[in-house]
Amino acid sequence: MRAESSQPGTAEGFTLNYASLVAEYRSGLVDKLRGFGTADGYLDVWVPDDDPTKSLQNMVEAVGLAGGRAFRVELDTATATAVRRDALRAGLGEQCKVSFVDRDDGCVVAFDSIDADRATPGRGLETSGDPPPTPRPQPSIGQLAPAPFTTAYDAALRAVAGRGHRAISRRPQSPTERVVEASHAALSLTLYVDAATHRVTTAYFAADAPVVAGALKLTCDLAIGRSIQELADHGVLHAAAALEPIASAPVPGIVHPARLCRAFARVESMLRDIRQIYAERYDRRDTANNEDLGPGPTWKRMPLAKRRAVVERELARFSSQRNLTESTMGWAELVDDVRLTLTIDDSVPAADKPALLMAAETWLRRSIDTRLEVYLAERRDKNKLRRLAVIPNDPTEETSRP
Repeated sequence: MRAESSQPGTAEGFTLNYASLVAEYRSGLVDKLRGFGTADGYLDVWVPDDDPTKSLQNMVEAVGLAGGRAFRVELDTATATAVRRDALRAGLGEQCKVSFVDRDDGCVVAFDSIDADRATPGRGLETSGDPPPTPRPQPSIGQLAPAPFTTAYDAALRAVAGRGHRAISRRPQSPTERVVEASHAALSLTLYVDAATHRVTTAYFAADAPVVAGALKLTCDLAIGRSIQELADHGVLHAAAALEPIASAPVPGIVHPARLCRAFARVESMLRDIRQIYAERYDRRDTANNEDLGPGPTWKRMPLAKRRAVVERELARFSSQRNLTESTMGWAELVDDVRLTLTIDDSVPAADKPALLMAAETWLRRSIDTRLEVYLAERRDKNKLRRLAVIPNDPTEETSRP
């Protein structure tokens, strides 16, 4: 969803066209939620309301949560008439300053000095004299609040920072490179980007604390060769994955490091700022991301026999750590360099095989190549009667299976 804008995004704010936003939202273009022009990233959680007063309040809260401090909204005549100005001011309370500039074709609403910490959702929207809406059960504050940051990654990130920082002194920029930088307080991240491929060629950082320095160092190391878009989308995920051998997530299941670790959250914010700066400075607004770097050069250079030997060696180590015999898991097939099919012995219960296969995939990715995909080999049914009873989909095929 892309909003029309009448001025570039600046520290003083940006201007949105309300009618365009609502029309595109309701057209169902969910895949365009990213890319609000100058408001890119500010309206990710905004949902329009049939009541334009409530809709504008939702917009202020969304911008405030995303770190925005000021913006303008252009309203057409019908919407401007429907907005209850006193109710909007009361609803926003001390969250921001609200002012209206009337025009022949509607009005412009200015929201300034937004403070997300002072948000008072729903306040004052019944002041027009309309009967209040029927109360709905509300989730508890605990359900609404984001999970607190943890220290699960901190020790490992300090260890990474202790291995040395990337040199701060920058090399000269080549004619085919672009340099983009983001700074947050005492932090800075600088990327040299190839103008033709939009991939990073060199990365530098500066940090004031060892934990965030470790997160930035990991990010700089993995940034080389990756695109600006990939780093904005998945940069901290790659960094956390590189950290996994010495630090694990604090809870089982799927976790996002930027939601658990303050240092990763700061790095993610800087990467997204760099993506936005790059898009505006070089008119690179396409957010499609089909990046696949493929397997690493070491794996690519290996002949098949060597690859098999390496996989079998690592499977033996993996099995030993789990008190399994070396014959429990074995090589079956490798397709397209990365699709690896394994066998699992019948000594492993069928219910345990999926978890064992996923654990083996994680082991092989860490020890051999992160691009490997592991699958379980198909087994021929030992029951001859069931094999013979198979009915083919194509009537021209044979009616039995040997």
